[in-house]
Amino acid sequence: MALRIGELMVKNALISMDQLNKAIEEQKKNGGKLGQIVVRLGYLSEGDLVEFNSQQFRIRSVELNADTIQPEVIRLVPPALAKKYLLIPIQRVGATLTVAMSDPSNMMVLDDVKFMTGYNIEPVLATESAVIEEAQRLERSIRKTLRNLQSFPNLGRERRGRRRFKRRDLLRSRWR
Repeated sequence: MALRIGELMVKNALISMDQLNKAIEEQKKNGGKLGQIVVRLGYLSEGDLVEFNSQQFRIRSVELNADTIQPEVIRLVPPALAKKYLLIPIQRVGATLTVAMSDPSNMMVLDDVKFMTGYNIEPVLATESAVIEEAQRLERSIRKTLRNLQSFPNLGRERRGRRRFKRRDLLRSRWR
């Protein structure tokens, strides 16, 4: 399949045959996906690779930013799963969850996310660096929120304590 994708890149004049051969040699030595190798070698930009993959897979591409992501959908995909598969849930409409990822060809990933969330999954393409950057931004935001919540050590305890105290008073007054 790598040759086929590489040949399509050459056919679409994204890279030369010589660049393809060098990328295939690199892939044989170190492994990895041909598209990412071509980007790493500097033959193609990440944006051009996403545009190419978008045409090949017939899947729309998105630029990830805070405006693209519906905050309430982040909690729908477990963080470990999102980190493992490099994906970000960005939108939910009805029973369909839209997920930004750099490799939508991996059907196993889409099936896992569908199983874990219970939603139909619509993949969209994003650059790998954008997915990683957005995941890190979201993780920092979650950590900041948790730190802020921890700065209120008695939050919630006071309420429980007051309710318990009132119930005891109520019970005592009934038995007297």
